Amino acid sequence: MNTRIFFTLSLILLTSYLTTAQNFQGKAYYASKSNYDIDLSNGEMPQEIKDRIKQRMKSMSSKSFILEFNNDVSLYTEEERLEQANQQGFGGMRMILSGQDDGNYYKNISEKKYTNQKDLYGKIFLVKDSLKQFDWKLENDIKTIGNYTCFKATTAIVSYKPKLPFNRNSDEKEEDEKEESEPEIILVTAWYTLDIPIKQGPGRFWGLPGLILEVHTENNVLLCTKIQLERGNKKTVTQPKKGKVVNQDEYNKINKDKQKELQESFRNRRGSGGRFRN
Repeated sequence: MNTRIFFTLSLILLTSYLTTAQNFQGKAYYASKSNYDIDLSNGEMPQEIKDRIKQRMKSMSSKSFILEFNNDVSLYTEEERLEQANQQGFGGMRMILSGQDDGNYYKNISEKKYTNQKDLYGKIFLVKDSLKQFDWKLENDIKTIGNYTCFKATTAIVSYKPKLPFNRNSDEKEEDEKEESEPEIILVTAWYTLDIPIKQGPGRFWGLPGLILEVHTENNVLLCTKIQLERGNKKTVTQPKKGKVVNQDEYNKINKDKQKELQESFRNRRGSGGRFRN
């Protein structure tokens, strides 16, 4: 065989191999567990209702998600459970807590942009904005998650705790109207694997040199339970398209106004002798 032809064929095979080896795509499955420390001791509601609220919140706090990914883009969605569709009487509480969730979160890391499809009290929004660049600190700790060797990284983020209206008394109305949720800085710990060297991760998290398999925040633990890698041509990950397009600041204001509206609804219900329903 001609030397030039042999060299050309070898180069084509090598390029094809490297392209295939770097084309990481598939699905990662995550389990989430949240712990909302809600004080109901000062409320006027019966103890039976308090117990039901705590039990329902415990049920809401356990969720599962799927991250569909390739090298450039990903889509993070929640797996809906049957009991989530039948939580009558707790729609307002779900709305407040869901404001902390990531919704259907599409990330394009090559363009540094995201689209977050969120259901806010029955209205669908498409939040489109630039990806936040996390200031990750790579640590020396190593551990194994499933069959993957993982490395630790930490960063700090600003967090706003949800305000629940269950134990507000009627004479606190004026104080509530003045009160704003205070931001706080919380530590985020992530574990990523270089076995899948892409910068993707669950929800809004990204930017590490490998797929993020575990995330710890102040009141939430997110753990990858299964990974399905797929061979073949680059897989298309569909971007959410349904909803009113807003940027993140616009959505934050809409969400804040809705929460105030919900709190006022709770106060009016209690002031008129309304009852809490299961």
